[in-house]
Amino acid sequence: MLHHVKQWLGEPSQVIVPQKQHPALDPQFAVMTFPSSQSYLRYMTNGASRNVVPGSQAEFGDDLGVRYEYLMHGKQAMDRVCCDLLFRIAQVPYLISRSLDAGETLVISRQHGIGGGSPMTSVYLTYPYEDDPLIYTSDPLGQLKFANLRIQTLWVIPIHESERQLILDQGPDAFEEILHRHKPDFADFRRAALL
Repeated sequence: MLHHVKQWLGEPSQVIVPQKQHPALDPQFAVMTFPSSQSYLRYMTNGASRNVVPGSQAEFGDDLGVRYEYLMHGKQAMDRVCCDLLFRIAQVPYLISRSLDAGETLVISRQHGIGGGSPMTSVYLTYPYEDDPLIYTSDPLGQLKFANLRIQTLWVIPIHESERQLILDQGPDAFEEILHRHKPDFADFRRAALL
C-alpha cells in the first residue's frame, strides 16, 4: 500500500505515530503528511487496512470484503488533531463490525468537537475526488483491488452539526452540491457552517 500511496501523493514529508495502538490496526500504524499545491497538508493513514473489516465480505458479496485507509486535509498547526482524528476513525469499522460508506457521517464529540477548538462535531466520509484525478475511472488512485485484496481510501471532511443534519435529512448528494457551490476550505477546522 505504501508504494501505491507514494506513487499517488509523492514522498511523505512527515510520519506521525500515535502514542497507543489499536489491535485491529497494523502495529506500525502511522499518519503520513504530504504537501499539496494548496495551503494545506494531506494526512493519510498507513496501516488502517491491516485487517478486513468484520462483516464486509457479506456486505460486498465476495471473499475480499474491504479494508480502509483514510485521507484528510489540514493545516500544519493542526497536526495532532488530524492524527488523533484519523486514528479514532480508523478504529471505527472494527468497533462496529461493519464497513463504512461514502456519504456516511460519524459524530466525533458533540460536547468537545473534533478537537483543537473546532466547532465542528462530526466528519463526512466520501471518495477523495479532490486528490484523485482518476476517481471516476475504472482504476482510481484511491482504490486498490487485487485478486485477494480490496483497499478503499475514504476522504474525511470535518463538518458542523447543521451540515450533518442536512446529510441525514436530504442525503449526501444535497451536501455535495453545497460543497461544489461554496468550495469551502476543507483544511480550515474553524470555518463557518455552510448552512
